[in-house]
Amino acid sequence: MSFEASGPLRGEWDRARIGQVLSNLLGNAYQYGAENQPMKVSARGDADRVVLSVHNQGPVIPKSQLQDIFNPFRKLDPDRAKSADLRSVGSGLYIAQSIVRADHGTIEVESSEAGTTFTVSLPRGVPPT
Repeated sequence: MSFEASGPLRGEWDRARIGQVLSNLLGNAYQYGAENQPMKVSARGDADRVVLSVHNQGPVIPKSQLQDIFNPFRKLDPDRAKSADLRSVGSGLYIAQSIVRADHGTIEVESSEAGTTFTVSLPRGVPPT
């Protein structure tokens, strides 16, 4: 795995929940990534946001199914996973999306022959309600 960081990475978030987002994304990237291909993780601090990305190389997720992977209990193709994890019910990406949205951020996914990348963008501070 490679990791790159740039810019200021601090913000006002629930650290445990953001840790869960990263754990879910890393676990997913490992589970569905190609053997012997490293994951790439990056964190970039901009003026008002922090952008995190997790990239792996593996089978392409069809464009028609990209948004489905954020639905609860949704597994696109369990046979693609490296190992059978019976505890997984397909809720990790749904949980990650819910946490990111609660912090007024966004989570997106892109998938092509070059790999799959999940990108999380979080504002540094939560806007007043």
